[in-house]
Amino acid sequence: MPVMRSSGLWIEWVILFIILPVVAAMDLFGGSYIVIFFTAVVYAWIVCKRGEREAYCTSLKMPLSPRFHSRDILRIFLIMLLLFLLALLCCPDHLWDFPTQHRSVWVAVCLIYPFLSVLPQEFFYRYFYFQRYRALFPGRRGLIISNAFAFAWAHLIYHNAIALTLTFSGGLLFAFRYERTRNFTAVWLEHTLYGIWIFTVGLGSYFYKGIF
Repeated sequence: MPVMRSSGLWIEWVILFIILPVVAAMDLFGGSYIVIFFTAVVYAWIVCKRGEREAYCTSLKMPLSPRFHSRDILRIFLIMLLLFLLALLCCPDHLWDFPTQHRSVWVAVCLIYPFLSVLPQEFFYRYFYFQRYRALFPGRRGLIISNAFAFAWAHLIYHNAIALTLTFSGGLLFAFRYERTRNFTAVWLEHTLYGIWIFTVGLGSYFYKGIF
């Protein structure tokens, strides 16, 4: 984006994707990580709306069809199977706990999580990131890896290696798919499926901090 020189973009990137997640992980005031995240999202929204007006930022498209092909369905199935096996290995005592012992809360999470958590995450880490920081990471590989790192680093708030490992892996997948297709809806839906499945099979304890 021509509105900032690369040095200014680097400073902005470090603040948004390195420093703020560390501050959020410290959570000096209860729930401050939520305020920090949504403040960053609002900033990204303002930047993107300005970019649309000045024609250096494309509008966010939400295609009605997520365009899932057979290979996408197979990939989703295999990843969900791997997550189930990970739950068996890491927390067998919590397998299916959430939907069986806290059914009403689980249903609420399934309804709210896609919109209050996944949607702003995908806007911030895929749409905004790919629009704003492409010039900082020339080449497809650098952009995707940096995006996955930033996405994982944001999950420092959970203070465990499994959350960081899963979100880095997921970040690679979401970044690759978004970079290849620019289909925001498809990435949002896939992120939603994995997130709900993680809470369903028992891995949710690694991603729980009161909200999200």
